[in-house]
Amino acid sequence: MAFELSIVTPAGPVLDGSAEWVVVPGAEGEFGVLEGHESFLAPVQPGVVRHDGGSGRVAVSSGFAEVSAGRVTILVRSAVRSDQVDRDAAQAELERAREALRYATQETPGVELEGLRDALATAEAQLRASD
Repeated sequence: MAFELSIVTPAGPVLDGSAEWVVVPGAEGEFGVLEGHESFLAPVQPGVVRHDGGSGRVAVSSGFAEVSAGRVTILVRSAVRSDQVDRDAAQAELERAREALRYATQETPGVELEGLRDALATAEAQLRASD
């Protein structure tokens, strides 16, 4: 049995289809969902969403996943399907984030540091998804 799977960013849907299973990079570790799973809401960390439909892998930034009857919706700031990853751009973003973190100081605001860590993890996820 399949359920509806959507990955949505502020720019619009990146994936909208059906799947029999999905594995999501949750803040407390990966979690899997099958048809009929109990409803819940969970934070998502940057990583690779794996599923059995379509492209199979999607690199995502942080956000939230909502599991409800017959539907999984993943709401994130950015997402790229594995077949659409620009490896050169992802590598450049990875290097920019590493460099910025290298020069961060104790005076760097926590929100800024979190954004840099998210950018670094998102770029790493894109590179993993495209392998």
